Amino acid sequence: MSLNLLDKPGKIVLMMGNEAIARGALEAGVQFAAAYPGTPSSEVLAFLSRVSKETGMYIEWSTNEKVAFEAAYSASLAGLRSIAVMKHLGTHWILDPLAVAAITGCPRRITRNFGRRPLSSQLPKLC
Repeated sequence: MSLNLLDKPGKIVLMMGNEAIARGALEAGVQFAAAYPGTPSSEVLAFLSRVSKETGMYIEWSTNEKVAFEAAYSASLAGLRSIAVMKHLGTHWILDPLAVAAITGCPRRITRNFGRRPLSSQLPKLC
């Protein structure tokens, strides 16, 4: 991991995708981050945890994807900018609270990051 997460906002740097998501969360002012560990999205919370003390961000590894989303949504309802990070299959588990969030709305922005592994047929195209 590079130490670019706390650089001046707007500075152009080279970083991995998950690190860029973490940097974007910091620049967006995210104050609460919850995630369920699973490749390929685990690194986002790992990157954020390294700078959480300096930024005052609350970080939590959740029991499952639904708990991560509900915690982030609750933080959003309490007025905090929040992010829920999970792999793409985690969206199956969060459909119920996601539907509630869509109906009731969010007073503050909540971001959902869904990591997805490339299919083996896509690997040559990505390299």
